[in-house]
Amino acid sequence: TGEWALIGYGYGDNLYRIGYVSRSAVPSDVRAGILNLSSVPMTMKEDGNLTDDPIMSPKDGFIAALPGGTSVTALAYTGKNDRWTYVELSLNGQPVRGFVATSKLQ
Repeated sequence: TGEWALIGYGYGDNLYRIGYVSRSAVPSDVRAGILNLSSVPMTMKEDGNLTDDPIMSPKDGFIAALPGGTSVTALAYTGKNDRWTYVELSLNGQPVRGFVATSKLQ
């Protein structure tokens, strides 16, 4: 723990993504807060989208449509009033992390 930083970055005209980098790659003058991950089982209470960019381009960052009833693990929350939940789940047998609207979870 503490060796990785979760960052947001731009990669084109008004396109952004969120990803991990080695903490040593973060400039020393940049304050990187602590990301405390939890592990809370939750369920999609209705259909919703999984995205890798909840803040700037949730539609462009589309990963998958998640039907109601899909099991996820809530890891963290972000956005104004914790609008987005950072989740982990298995898609096609592979672990995937992304963001879903908190209002879609129970």
